[in-house]
Parts: sequence; structure tokens; C-alpha cells
Amino acid sequence: MLRYIKSAASLVLWLWVSLALSLPNCPFPGAAFPKPTNLAASPTIQAALKSLTATFQTFDTTQSNNPDGTSWSLQVFSASADQPVWEHYHTAKNLLDQSSSFAVGPDTVYRLGSLTKIFTIMTFIAEAGDTRWNDPITKYIPELQLLAARAQSDPVMNVDWSSVTLGALASHMAGIMRDYALEGELTQEHNQTVLMGQGFPAAPATQVPNCGEAVLCNRAQLFAGLAITPPSFVPSNTPAYSNLAYQLLAYALESITRKSFTQMVEADILTKLGLSRTYYRQTPPLRFGRNTPGNEVGWNFSLGESSP
Repeated sequence: MLRYIKSAASLVLWLWVSLALSLPNCPFPGAAFPKPTNLAASPTIQAALKSLTATFQTFDTTQSNNPDGTSWSLQVFSASADQPVWEHYHTAKNLLDQSSSFAVGPDTVYRLGSLTKIFTIMTFIAEAGDTRWNDPITKYIPELQLLAARAQSDPVMNVDWSSVTLGALASHMAGIMRDYALEGELTQEHNQTVLMGQGFPAAPATQVPNCGEAVLCNRAQLFAGLAITPPSFVPSNTPAYSNLAYQLLAYALESITRKSFTQMVEADILTKLGLSRTYYRQTPPLRFGRNTPGNEVGWNFSLGESSP
């Protein structure tokens, strides 16, 4: 009987290997054409862009879209051309920090927010290559190495940092919280007495961050907070968006290169790509038509070490 089971297992393994080796390459049927160029001259593209223009002309005047309080800039471009194939701009009437002659255009500067996460990844690759994504974060951040052992005795309340890789951080698969104290909806933006009156339990004083928005957290305060912060999920189990993950990636890159993250992103991204109107540290000149979100004048607002 045992010999039969072993033989059957060998047969199944042989069949699986044979099938895997015999799977053909199945490309899409049809002729292979070169990539299209000069899209702006295509009648099909021209018709589509004409329809797109009409759609946004309606969108610009639809009150439910808040056109008086929201500006937008859109461009469609081709990798084979220097100029946009299509562009459309809308200037909100009610935004602050704008003169009466202000108009949104192709050179208007916006705050990019989390779009800059790609800057962090590309800076990492430029400086450290792409061979470290499977390394644990504890290899590069000693503070997390000290915390990693806690997960062995209590994995529910402690992040298993030794299982969190650089790749998991980059792909939002680390299972860690979104932010440590940057948002602070429950602990900084609302009065605890009011929250308790609404039915929330009292927040333990030892677990309320003493830094975050008004007073930015430094590195020591961040890791002191992470020592009492539970995981959201098991590492590499499910996606969970995290700004904190990118702050840790920046710390890891600084550990690898012994250089400032700010200096690296400015040298590797802003300077090399010629992004002369993209700023990391200073406020852009007003003549570039910077556009503030809503009623918020926030160009000088800093996220401190959470900026990556």
C-alpha cells in the first residue's frame, strides 16, 4: 500500500511537471503592429478628444462638482511627443491666496500629496538598487530590531517587525497602521471630553501621542509610539494603505547610504528629471500660480519626518 501511494505521488508530480513544461506561449491572436505615434493627427483620437472637451465643459458648470471651490488641471500626453495631446484647465472663483487675474494653466503648481510616494521608491532604486526588497526592515532600523522580539510572546498587540520586508512596506503589505500621530483625529483634533460624551471610551493617557500635527514627532518619539502600537494585520497578508511605511523606507535608505533622504530625492529625482517647479523644502514662488486646496493656505505646512 505504501509503495502504491509513493508511486501515485510520483506519477502526479511527473504529470504536473510535464504539464508545466508543455504549456505553450499563447499571445493574443492577430498581427503585431508598431506602437502608434502622432496620436494628435488620428481622426479617432481627435473625435474622442472633442467629446472629452464637451464633457468637461459641462462638468465645469455643474454645481454638484463644486466648480467655484475646486480648481483642476488635466493633460493627456503621448510618450512620443513633447506637447500634450489634450489639456483642460478650470479656475475656481472662491479660492484664497489668488489675485483676480489668476488663472489655472499648464504651469500651475499644486501640492502633490501622496503622489510623491513614487519619488520615494524611485529614489530608493536609484540609490540602493532593486535587490533589497526581501530584506527585513529590522536589518536597517535598529529601533525596530529592539521591538521585534515582542511579537513572539504577543503577536496581537505587537508588530512582527522581523517579518516586515522593504517590499512589503513599499507595496502597502506590511500590515501596519496608516500613520502614527500625523492624522490624530481622535487624540488631537477633538476634545476628549466631547468624544466621551458621544460614547467613546476614555483614551488612556499613556497611549495618546504627545506629538503629531501641531508639534511634529521626531524620530525618537515615533519609535517610542510604535512600541505601544498594535499591528493592523499580519505582515504580507492583505493590503493596508500606510504613510508610515514610506517614512520607514526613507529611514532604511538613509541607513544604507548614510545620506539625507531630502538630499537624495532632490538630487536623484528633482534635479536629474529637470523638475524645476517641483519643491521639497521651500514654498514655490507665487508667480508660478500655486493653487491651495479649498480654503486652506498650506504651502508652509510641514509634515516633518513624515514627508516621504
